Amino acid sequence: MSHIYYPDSFQGASPLKRGRSARAYFEGWYLKHVSADRKHRFAFIPGVFIAPEKDKSHAFFQILDGMNAEYEYIRFPLNDFNFVKKRFQGNISHNRFGANGLSLDLKGKKFEIQGELNYLNSVRFPVTWKSPGIMGPFAYTPFMECYHGLVSLDHGLQGALSINGKNVDFTGGKGYIEKDWGRNFPSAYIWMQSNHFEREGSLFASAARIPWITGSFTGFIMALYFDGALLRFATYTGASLKEVKVSQKQVWMTVEDRKYRLEIESHRSEGAVLMAPYEKEMIERVSETMTARINFQLIERKTGKRLLEDSTDLGALEVQGDLPQIATVLD
Repeated sequence: MSHIYYPDSFQGASPLKRGRSARAYFEGWYLKHVSADRKHRFAFIPGVFIAPEKDKSHAFFQILDGMNAEYEYIRFPLNDFNFVKKRFQGNISHNRFGANGLSLDLKGKKFEIQGELNYLNSVRFPVTWKSPGIMGPFAYTPFMECYHGLVSLDHGLQGALSINGKNVDFTGGKGYIEKDWGRNFPSAYIWMQSNHFEREGSLFASAARIPWITGSFTGFIMALYFDGALLRFATYTGASLKEVKVSQKQVWMTVEDRKYRLEIESHRSEGAVLMAPYEKEMIERVSETMTARINFQLIERKTGKRLLEDSTDLGALEVQGDLPQIATVLD
């Protein structure tokens, strides 16, 4: 509970000290970087996986080249992971990451990356005692299968990385940070995100099958940040998920609360299959693209007036699991 108001910081101190967990535990940060010319899109995912068998516990750095749908999972000894309590600051071996930027010295089979990036003017997701992050009051529930945190909805980038011997300048580009922790990913979920719209802003939306005491339910969390204002739609805010449809090419999601109706349409594209937790190990199970097209519109329910409408071709999208649990699946 001492960490609950610091959802961006490391949450799993106890199993980390033991080097093992009675039930598998994972925690990872999703750090997305897009260059100013949008030709380079990289996500770096540092984290830890702590298994019942100590020899399967490890730290990792996952690399996703979103333009070319290439990825690599680099494994490190668990002892190579270190963190600062109640702060978003950690390192895995010589690789540092945190609220202010990252410094990389990664050598894998596909990727060799060195360099430093600074994060500027981060739009931090608010944390209050009523709602300690995007999970809202569910953050206080001790038996959730998976917890989610929004860290930075949008920030600027400064610096460059050497990627396989080529200098890539990210100065003037944009970044985004979120994270997950818990025992396992949901059995079915849809996740999408972008902060590269025609107007300055950021959209995050997710729906998932959530295990609960009485069975399970479809939960959702969405955040829309434009013109300095943050709107959130979630199970705990009283909003309703009116529609979730999935086809081989598209995803549709519609949510309403008392004031607004948010309609989202995403066009799926080819992605890379990333590693993710499954029961007692990490396996290839999550297909993610960083080239999805996302269109949305925000409508005032009382008047029917369209308050905001935008689109992007730089959307991140994951559609995973037993989808009929959460969506109408179209041919």
